[in-house]
Amino acid sequence: MSGDPGVLVLAATPIGDPRDAAPRLAAELSTAEVVAAEDTRRLCADLGVAPSGQVVSFHEHNEHARAADLVERLLAGDRVLVVTDAGMPSVSDPGYRLVAAAVAAKVRVTCVPGPSAVLMALAVSGLPVDRFCFEGFLPRKPGERRRVLGELAGERRTMVFFASPHRLAADLAAMAEAFGVDRRAAVCHQHCPRPDPRRGRSRFGPGVPAAHNNDIEAIHGAFPSQSRRFRQRRTWDSISPRASVSRE
Repeated sequence: MSGDPGVLVLAATPIGDPRDAAPRLAAELSTAEVVAAEDTRRLCADLGVAPSGQVVSFHEHNEHARAADLVERLLAGDRVLVVTDAGMPSVSDPGYRLVAAAVAAKVRVTCVPGPSAVLMALAVSGLPVDRFCFEGFLPRKPGERRRVLGELAGERRTMVFFASPHRLAADLAAMAEAFGVDRRAAVCHQHCPRPDPRRGRSRFGPGVPAAHNNDIEAIHGAFPSQSRRFRQRRTWDSISPRASVSRE
């Protein structure tokens, strides 16, 4: 290792299909001195690569504690690669605290571009994309969720939300209450482009897959002046922008 600081690399990982991986991802996995990951086992198997460096766990519950150790490795000259289960690290995933610590330590930070659930969903939603904001996950508690959505009711930009499958119905109902039923919206499903009868019937209408564990929904809303019905929905295939669409 040299006396110069190393490099922190944030690498986007495929959302549902390993063929979406950037060619640089396999190279970074095989050459980084440290790989900080939520879970590399399936990713490395799909890409046919074995990390040559040390693999350490890196998730929301240990990110704060792990960041200091990783910055020490960076200052010692190591190349540290951060990967999450799907998409770009630090966007509703671990990474932000480590990046902030690395920047404060004057360590160079770069990234391997790749799939982004936010941008993929925006692209196929049919909603305005010239101006948008990302709001992440809504609070679990109904009162706090109602307060947050009330503060956003006048937002004119298209908004992007994440939702876990078991909370999607409650989130949609709260949005309709806060934003009005005439506000345009789309529900975009990451992994499954069309309903699968083995997973049961979707509660959200034809064209929207039944939710199951490991899937995340992205929800988008536009200002009421661009109105159609709130219950317009769309799903996407993570391999291409082709989508199965249902309008009610």
